[in-house]
Amino acid sequence: MRKLAAIVVLVSVAAACGSSQPSDPAGPKASDATGTPASPTPSTAVDPLVGEWIQDFTCKDMLGAVDPQKVDKYKVWVSEEGLSGTQQDPCAGAEWTHRRVIRFEGGHLVIFDPPNLEMGLDATYGLEGDTFTANDGNQNIPGTFRFRFEIDGDELTIQLVGRGARDPWTVSAFEAAPFVRAD
Repeated sequence: MRKLAAIVVLVSVAAACGSSQPSDPAGPKASDATGTPASPTPSTAVDPLVGEWIQDFTCKDMLGAVDPQKVDKYKVWVSEEGLSGTQQDPCAGAEWTHRRVIRFEGGHLVIFDPPNLEMGLDATYGLEGDTFTANDGNQNIPGTFRFRFEIDGDELTIQLVGRGARDPWTVSAFEAAPFVRAD
């Protein structure tokens, strides 16, 4: 019985190696019968976000991105984190510029937060036209947030859409300043 199983495995392997048929049951995607390149499918479409992006921002940039109705709660957080100033003026004396790095790769969005560029978010993301959704399993963001993006040359601007736009921490992280392509 073992000899029969081994023979079946060997025949299967040999047949697969010698096959001239594409391994994708849908057929080749590079071109059609006329040699014209096939239009991209969702699995082969180019993701314009892939790569590493750098954002440099100041305290005033962060505060300016936040909805004025949420700014008081956010000011408390900024001062408690020791980023600068006081609760009344969290940017008083703030001469710093921080750097944040985001990386889109293989369906994952990873954010490295200032000041030491430690990983702050590891989320899956899905691209849908000029928007993407991100979900990190409720580690940092509750549920799934939707983001609208625009790329102009090497500059990426991101804006939260829907309920995520009401979260001052996430808004300040993504909207404080544009990102610049690092690669």
